[in-house]
Amino acid sequence: CLFMATPDRGLLDLLDIWPRIKANAPHAKLHLFSSFLGWGISVDENEKMMAELYLRIQNMVYLDVVNHRHANPEELHGYVAASDLYLYPSNYYETCCMSVLECMQMGTIPVVTGRAALLEKVADGVTGYVIPSYGVDSNRYRDQFVARTSLLLNTPMAAKQWMRDNCREYAKRFTYAVLVREWEAEWL
Repeated sequence: CLFMATPDRGLLDLLDIWPRIKANAPHAKLHLFSSFLGWGISVDENEKMMAELYLRIQNMVYLDVVNHRHANPEELHGYVAASDLYLYPSNYYETCCMSVLECMQMGTIPVVTGRAALLEKVADGVTGYVIPSYGVDSNRYRDQFVARTSLLLNTPMAAKQWMRDNCREYAKRFTYAVLVREWEAEWL
């Protein structure tokens, strides 16, 4: 599994539910690419801001949680290509969510919150799973997120290949060339 958004977009919530997911799918691993480095924060500033959270992640290594913090595009591309699921339990009001699209283009199946742009990017049951937005801190939401994620992790790859193919095809509709042209037309 993969998470590659800024920490304020659901990382704490994912860490809260990961032990339940891991219990249901003991083979699962979680690779985290989450920092504020992409926002112009220095490495030192990021380490200070993230010290407590990074310590929590380090203490979860026994649950196969790997903290990469940040990666260059080539390294990240390799992890996206090798990942089965993109987990994004976020209450953030996305305007587009390029990370979900990047994962879908590689055939990585997203499990996301049904909020804002994610409702147009992920077709529930077709190109991933959309968990209704009850609030990521509600038991109802967390139970559904854990159940969907666990189900997908325990489904043989061949049985979900059609969903991976759907992800790739659907994400083609949202390339930069298409999106920028649509945004420009809307803004003009």
